[in-house]
Amino acid sequence: MRGVGVAAAEFNHRNAVRLEIADPALRARPLSATLRSDNMEGCVRRLEADFGITASRPQAGVIALRARRCADGRRTRRRGPSHGKFRGRESL
Repeated sequence: MRGVGVAAAEFNHRNAVRLEIADPALRARPLSATLRSDNMEGCVRRLEADFGITASRPQAGVIALRARRCADGRRTRRRGPSHGKFRGRESL
């Protein structure tokens, strides 16, 4: 199982659009999923839907990732089960 920081680095190596981790606590959060590095928008939607992550686009070519927060400021947890491995175009 890899962390969100490792997955972001893999995506950044393979794409022109950069994933930035704006929430330092998110960098080490475990990430266990099958994600395609050639489908950035699909991956971002999956992170938002299944892993309690919020994405914003502060400028062209950059997607900033943050841990989703509850109304009281606490970080939310992952919403649903998701199992597998992080994968790029080829198995990593």
